[in-house]
Amino acid sequence: MKKKLIIWFVIVLIIVGGVICYLKVSKKDQTGNISKVSLDVINSNHSDDSMNEVADLIKTKFAEDYPGCTLTTINYDGSKEEPIENYLNEEYNATESFVITFVFNTGNNPPTGFNANSSYSFLTEYVKTDLDGWQNISWEQILS
Repeated sequence: MKKKLIIWFVIVLIIVGGVICYLKVSKKDQTGNISKVSLDVINSNHSDDSMNEVADLIKTKFAEDYPGCTLTTINYDGSKEEPIENYLNEEYNATESFVITFVFNTGNNPPTGFNANSSYSFLTEYVKTDLDGWQNISWEQILS
């Protein structure tokens, strides 16, 4: 009887240990790392508040959608993007728009479709309307 009790106790310990290990491994890399992002802005006609709002939206989406990756840079060049932003304002009846690029690195366990330990560049477009606030209308990889 005592021997059976010890065997059951060992089995329970093994199961509990396995569950704990599984939970630690499965929770690892569930969000993208946004702790050290540099914001590089050139020739902006936008307010700092608007730029920071859109940067925060990009960081939030990145953290949710890119587990195991690290967002490194958000780039905005107003003189380069102004013609596209003017078009977006007209097309979406927007009061403001941004065309922004960002760069991130993948880790050892990247999301499906990405190579491990690689760098990627993406372009994203945001428009702001009086009715809906900021909306993401495009999020795509820049192929080199």
